[in-house]
Amino acid sequence: MTQPTPYDQAFDFSDYTTSNPSDPIPGIRIDTELTALTLTTDEILANLVFLQNDDTSLKNASVHKDAFDADALALMGGSWTPQGSWVTSTAYAVSDVVETNGSSYVCSTAHTSGTFSTDDSSGYWTIVANPGLGSGSVYFERISGDGSTGPFTLSLNMGTDEQQFFVIGPSNGTSKVLDPAADYTVSGTSLTFGSSTTIGTNNYIIWSVSSTAATAAASAEIAKDDAETAQAAAEVAQTAAETAQTAAETAADNFDDTYLGAKASDPTLDNDGDPLNAGDLYFNTSSNVMKYYTGSTWNSLGANTDETSKVSANDTTAGYLNGKLVAGANITMTENLDGGNETLTVSNSGPGLGMILALG
Repeated sequence: MTQPTPYDQAFDFSDYTTSNPSDPIPGIRIDTELTALTLTTDEILANLVFLQNDDTSLKNASVHKDAFDADALALMGGSWTPQGSWVTSTAYAVSDVVETNGSSYVCSTAHTSGTFSTDDSSGYWTIVANPGLGSGSVYFERISGDGSTGPFTLSLNMGTDEQQFFVIGPSNGTSKVLDPAADYTVSGTSLTFGSSTTIGTNNYIIWSVSSTAATAAASAEIAKDDAETAQAAAEVAQTAAETAQTAAETAADNFDDTYLGAKASDPTLDNDGDPLNAGDLYFNTSSNVMKYYTGSTWNSLGANTDETSKVSANDTTAGYLNGKLVAGANITMTENLDGGNETLTVSNSGPGLGMILALG
């Protein structure tokens, strides 16, 4: 929507009546002026629809970033960087937040600090925390311009520091954050403007936050960073857990490829359908024995009733082994080839397992 057409009076009625006191004012001239006035008024009303609701409040999205000056944009910037107490001879960047004399400020112009009062008056800092407010409070109110400079009465005692709060009001046809050094002064609850206010209903906005609220905002930013760090650590832990899970699944699969479990007959493939490997095991449920694969056949793991073991021939004394070993219950030991390459036969005539012990 373009700006309304300015009204430019084309006919001077006073001059006409002075020059022609007996003649009526030409109707066509009146119509022309009224038509021009109607055009301008209609365009003003058409534009106003985009700015104002029926209750005189501003339309949503009617104020954009280009309507704010550098200080306001710095104040409303996306991410502030808490820097603690203000320190001289320090390089500060835009959006750095410091605390000094009980107030919090955001840097609106990058600079190396000297004296705070000088830097502040140079426009390097914008106050964002009002020590006059109660802990955690936010102050907001509207006043209506009446064409005078005031003073206007505020609902809160703001002391004598104009930079403890912000005033947003009409200036040259637009709304902007007013300059606390030139546009207004404050004394307690009295706000006085440097020039006549624009007449309107609730067309000036005054707001501020306490130091506690500003600190809470900074703490929230730090907490957000901590949460992001914790999330990164959790993601690393999750990756490690997934790696461990993969290793465990691989180990289980390897075991499953070696011990094939219980089966009724000799398998020809492992549990994954792959060829068998020497050393594979399974339990045969038909014969109730463990079996191992040699690489070509399945053999049983078990004990014979009678077991024979060849021993060393280091001792040539007949009956040496038989004299050293004592048979247990239901076990009979028979020594063969006394004095030579001896063997010992262990016979089991009852429950139990024949065991051979070689002494040498």
